[in-house]
Amino acid sequence: MEVLVKLCECEPCGLSPLGPVQFGFCHCRCGLPAPIAKETDRRQGYIKGQPVRFISGHYASLLRQDPTERYWPKVDKNGPIIRPELGQCWLFTGYRNKYGYGVIWDGRRTRLAHHIALEFVGFVIPFEGLQVLHLCDNPPCVRPDHLLIGTAQDDADDKISKGRQPRGENVHTAKLRQIDVDEIRRLYRAGGTTQEVLAQRFGVNQSRISDIIRGKTWNVEVPA
Repeated sequence: MEVLVKLCECEPCGLSPLGPVQFGFCHCRCGLPAPIAKETDRRQGYIKGQPVRFISGHYASLLRQDPTERYWPKVDKNGPIIRPELGQCWLFTGYRNKYGYGVIWDGRRTRLAHHIALEFVGFVIPFEGLQVLHLCDNPPCVRPDHLLIGTAQDDADDKISKGRQPRGENVHTAKLRQIDVDEIRRLYRAGGTTQEVLAQRFGVNQSRISDIIRGKTWNVEVPA
């Protein structure tokens, strides 16, 4: 049986595109009540005596929808204004990954929501190695004119220009703390030790010690 997927605003069936599906109805939003699970099946997410999420065959029907029908109902266009010159953010309200970026299934694979937003308005990411940058610095935002295709270096430069690049001990791979760096500089200025000895003591290589002493890393003004 072919299932016609529709969206409506009526209260009983729970098909409002802006809200969750009402309890007991199929999650494909066809408006039909979902069957009751006869037994518990953790793999399928069934709980005995409770409605299942989809009527048999309706999940496949959901994936055949025009992707925009599943996408835009998950977008809140009344988001915050982070940069006044850009206007309001459009927030993806569906699933988000640990970095705050929206994620959605496009019928073939899991995609980042802001990438799909650009494709909807005619942009494509031409080759691997390019990224979609947020001009508004708001990861869940999918407003196309808040997005820019660029390289990883463009992204890093943007972070530095806006003061968002982690520095010093805030870098997750940092082996030293600010107190260690201060001690390295104090010991070297006092004399009687070498960069090699300091490197061995603090568990880093000599070039790292040299960069710290010269102020190339752990950026501070180095006394003359």
